[in-house]
Amino acid sequence: MSPAPLSDRILRAFLWIAAFSLACGVFLSLTLLFRSLPPTAPVAIGYVTIARYSKLRDYLGASLFFLLVPPLTIWLERVFARAMPRRFGAALLFTVPYFFAPLFYLTTGKVGWILLLPVALSYAGPRLLAFVETRRWLRELCRRELRAYHALVLTEGLSWILFRYLVTGRRIAHIPTLFLETVFVFLFLAFFWVAAVLIARIVYLTFGQQTEDVFRRVAAGALPLVLLPLAAVILVPFPYPRIAVIVALLVSALVALRLRNPLAPRTAWALCAYAIVPGLLYLISYASTAQLSQWIDLFHRGESLGPASDYLRGKVPFRDVFALHGMLEDGLLDAWLMELFGRSLDVAIARSVVIGAFLGVSIWFLGIVVFESMSLALLSVAMGAWTTAENDRTFFQVAAVALFWNALRRRSRASATFSGIFAGAAIFFSYEIGVFTVAGGLGAALLVWIASKRAPWNGLAPHVAAIFFMLGVVLGAAPFLIYLAMRGALGAFFEASFVTIPHIIDAVWSLPFPDLVSTFRVDLNLHTLADFVLWEKFHLVVSPLTIAVAAVYLIQRWLRRRLDTLDFALLALTVFATIAQRTAFGRAEFRHQYFAAFLIGPMLVLLGVLLARALRTLWRNGSDGSRAIDTGTRAFLATLVVCAAVVVGVLFWIPDLVNARINDLVRYGPRVMHAHREAQAEEVQWRITDVSATIRELTPRGEPIFDFSNQPAFYFFAGRPNPTRFYQVPILSPRDFQAETIRALERARPKVVLRRSPELFDQFDNVSNDIRAQAVSAYLDDTYRFHRAVRGVELWTRRADARPRAVADYLRLIHLPPEKELVSGGRVRLVFPAVGSLSGLGGSYWQSDLTLHNPLREAIPLTLRYVAGDTAIDRRLTLAPQQTIRWADVAHGLFGVQGAVGTLWIDHREGRVPVAVIQTYDVAHGGRASVEQPLSSRDAATAATTSAELVVVGLPGNANERRINVGVVNVGNIPATFRISARTRTGATIGRSVESGVPEDQVWFVTNIEDALGVKLDETMSVRITVVAGTGVGFATVVNPGGDSEFIAAIPAQQQ
Repeated sequence: MSPAPLSDRILRAFLWIAAFSLACGVFLSLTLLFRSLPPTAPVAIGYVTIARYSKLRDYLGASLFFLLVPPLTIWLERVFARAMPRRFGAALLFTVPYFFAPLFYLTTGKVGWILLLPVALSYAGPRLLAFVETRRWLRELCRRELRAYHALVLTEGLSWILFRYLVTGRRIAHIPTLFLETVFVFLFLAFFWVAAVLIARIVYLTFGQQTEDVFRRVAAGALPLVLLPLAAVILVPFPYPRIAVIVALLVSALVALRLRNPLAPRTAWALCAYAIVPGLLYLISYASTAQLSQWIDLFHRGESLGPASDYLRGKVPFRDVFALHGMLEDGLLDAWLMELFGRSLDVAIARSVVIGAFLGVSIWFLGIVVFESMSLALLSVAMGAWTTAENDRTFFQVAAVALFWNALRRRSRASATFSGIFAGAAIFFSYEIGVFTVAGGLGAALLVWIASKRAPWNGLAPHVAAIFFMLGVVLGAAPFLIYLAMRGALGAFFEASFVTIPHIIDAVWSLPFPDLVSTFRVDLNLHTLADFVLWEKFHLVVSPLTIAVAAVYLIQRWLRRRLDTLDFALLALTVFATIAQRTAFGRAEFRHQYFAAFLIGPMLVLLGVLLARALRTLWRNGSDGSRAIDTGTRAFLATLVVCAAVVVGVLFWIPDLVNARINDLVRYGPRVMHAHREAQAEEVQWRITDVSATIRELTPRGEPIFDFSNQPAFYFFAGRPNPTRFYQVPILSPRDFQAETIRALERARPKVVLRRSPELFDQFDNVSNDIRAQAVSAYLDDTYRFHRAVRGVELWTRRADARPRAVADYLRLIHLPPEKELVSGGRVRLVFPAVGSLSGLGGSYWQSDLTLHNPLREAIPLTLRYVAGDTAIDRRLTLAPQQTIRWADVAHGLFGVQGAVGTLWIDHREGRVPVAVIQTYDVAHGGRASVEQPLSSRDAATAATTSAELVVVGLPGNANERRINVGVVNVGNIPATFRISARTRTGATIGRSVESGVPEDQVWFVTNIEDALGVKLDETMSVRITVVAGTGVGFATVVNPGGDSEFIAAIPAQQQ
């Protein structure tokens, strides 16, 4: 007996899978009834009884699965075998819908989706196939020359879906999962297409007009629908969206009725490929990124805002402003736009979004000129989504690549010139992108010329393309060169761009390539391997691997003299992508590898097309070209392609990125209207407001300030100029630049310097600014003193008696620190809440002694800061290994302050913790000293958290004349408010409460808390410190009649 054909065996396997899937769907649907089962009887105390969980649900579910699913699978297989069509295609459409039954349970949990939808799809699929095969008019409607009109209908349907997303702010699916959303999107697109076909067929049956002519008129007439999403982006909130849709449909019907000569097929294709789809892509990119975050990045956003503020004051690029990325990107374009639209942050934000949204459009056009296929161009855009989706710098290079390949393929000198114009302009927008683009264009022309010596090439001669490309570079760069020459900065531009930046960039900005081998050498298992593949590490090597695979393929094809048009396109893309990797390998971290991979998506699509072409040839003609391959090999190849598609989707995070894009899209309206405020955005906005207000109080209008905290946006928000050329401390770190900075600061003598960033911008790449710019830091220490901290930003003011050393003396302090000097996690602050040297009640005199000890075998650099009211004094020291230092009366002896009580802050690097002890005692009466340990963030409470109160317990009873003082220190980055009250043993509030606001780093000290609260405290009571706003640590001191004192630290507690 001969075995059954392989196709029949495949269908039998699919049949069993379908039966098992539907049987599981039935079982899962029945488990929905288990929710009403009673919980396990509480005959004992355990996790199950406390959680009121029903173990009967587990046992009944397991029993039902074992008893129901196997026999039901067998019965369903027999039923399906009788109902399944005999033809292979129809049989696949019959069986595959049942595969999704368990998935529908996971995503919806609704019986109708689990059981009815697979049955409906299984019933409809074969009949739809039979309907198409038996209707000649429908098959003719799907001819190749009519595909452009089908594309028009689908883009019009997509326009309505996009419009719905924007005006409703909701997904289509009732459950926010990508699987269901995809189903609904395709379903609505199918509705639009079916409606257009149905209208065409009804008109044919009623009036006798040709179906395809009516379909073409309907497709062209519905073009007003594509304007709906544009209107939704402009008008927020959109008024009367339902009326707008009705009006658009009526206008579409009127246009379709009045249209006598529908668009030609090529015109329809061009309209769709060159206008509608790019427009929709731009709107999607813009709407999903506009106002994406209300948080203002004071460092990265400041890279353009700070220089823009000074450009508006008359500074000149390169001569007065050191432009690292490019003069347009680093503020000049923002300054020009602000001159037109006003000095506003919104101008800078809109500029980056408006230009960045063109990146997806440029990738689309690249796909069009390479493949001349809208489906493959759309796939290129989707694959490009795993890289930076919107980037205003990379847009220029992708546009230049698309135009350059269009010039080579279509022999267009004008296209080569425009490609050069983009490259020339890119030099001044983003220096590295511009240089990479120029080098890529020349390199691509050279390699195409070399390849054309061994393979036929019918495009534009490479040397001609290179000549017109360079002509375009000159034309694109000429306006900016003229601008710089007119302002006397042309020499500075060439020196900075082609001498200084290449010389310092690696030392200043680069990072070592991450360790990728430790995963395989230490603790290799499935979890670590999955993390490597699915997360960032694998993506660090995807671009080099893709380029290497393309290079191997191209060299092999060149050696065999078999290069064709797609191979030449791959060659051009590979050259540009390879040169762009300089960015990724310079600053070797995921974000910049992501940034440099914008051409990898189209390259992967191109490699996939070449692979599909080879597989198609193998499928039809076999390996030797004489006969087709057998069915088993075809099945294997089909399985391989399906698995590869799934793997690519998972590896490149396509589902997650698409889902995130939809989420951002539907939130466009609330984001633009600022309907929801982000907590971090509020914090940063208050920081900007308060710091800027303090700067304006300390400096008159027009007087400079200096930012040594890597937050150059404050130049813009405070409206004060920068006396130097540098807006980032890492850039001024070279020796000559530090000398230039010190001289500029000494000439301008700004009254205010910003130091320290609560977001750790001053420790960029784990290197603090004090280490990066040691000479400048020492100069600031000599000539400025700490004034106050405003929401975490330290403001230093110039000393009246400042006498700086010679610049050469500061430069001698520059040394290369050991690797251990790298900051590990930031700086940590310890605080002693009450340290002083002052007279007290009853003739007492209190003083505090400080003891510091280094328990490590390496030195510990420390910063000690004493804050008492408006007085703030810094001291820096380094504890040698095993060294102990003691200061008697530390407030007076070390800081020179008497008659005050304040807080003593000790800053150290994480992991290098000194031993610190304060002893406070009454010198006049010879009292016993209290021994205090410093408090830290672990002892703090923060408002609006689970630990929003501090409690002081263990207070002594009503001893005669003993006094209890309570204090709170603001250890947060914002002004804080605290409330102190007393509680009984049951937690009831007794007496009155006192409340006060406390500035940053300050202490609120309440003397004799019993008088303040109006209650006598005993051993059973506690003092509660409620944090109304901010973060704080609390303490109490108990002073006995004999002068002995006791320090009691408050501990965090949950708010009652």
